[in-house]
Amino acid sequence: MKIIIEIRASEGGNDSKLLVKDLTNIYTKTCRNNNFTYKVEEKDSLVNITIEGKNVFKHFKNESGSHCFVRVPPTEKYNRVQTSFVTVAIMNSENESEFVIDKNLVTKSYIRSSKKAGGQNLNKVASCVQLIHIPTGIMIKSQDTRDQYKNEVLAWERLRQKLENIENKKKYQKTKNFRNEQIGEGGRGSKRRTYRIREDSVIDHVTGKSCRWKDILRGKIELLS
Repeated sequence: MKIIIEIRASEGGNDSKLLVKDLTNIYTKTCRNNNFTYKVEEKDSLVNITIEGKNVFKHFKNESGSHCFVRVPPTEKYNRVQTSFVTVAIMNSENESEFVIDKNLVTKSYIRSSKKAGGQNLNKVASCVQLIHIPTGIMIKSQDTRDQYKNEVLAWERLRQKLENIENKKKYQKTKNFRNEQIGEGGRGSKRRTYRIREDSVIDHVTGKSCRWKDILRGKIELLS
């Protein structure tokens, strides 16, 4: 199985961005502890970790949500404690199959080309191909060439592209909604976990379990499951 862990800075300014790196290091240690393969992609205050391995979702399923860190930031000059937040979302990353049109949902007809230029053959032979996708009402006409077969190939490809774009938009919205359900508002009102660094304490507000921060730094996130 393959998943993507999205780690994003939330409240807390620069310290929140630093904590994204800290959580990234924790999760990659978890991967090494369990012989998972992983790939890290960083962009500004966002990190995506693609992880693959047996029962990988089981190891990371309790990580999604808002993570609250109470600590003195490493950049703090006056030893003041700050509260910062990082959000974590878990996404399925299974390989998607190629988009295929259900031809039972498409009507096909051959009609005479409306083009006048290009010779008499266009008018004598029904070389124009028309496809209508019944569920969406999308209609495609192809009369680019004098060859009926070539026009049909072009029509099917154009219909496939249009339907695939619609499907991709649906998937994007579904993923976005799923992510938002996991992280909530990403701040104080939707905490999944609290890390109190000075007390060497971490508590998970969903499972009710707690452990030492030192153990989490070693990638032992299973202690909170």
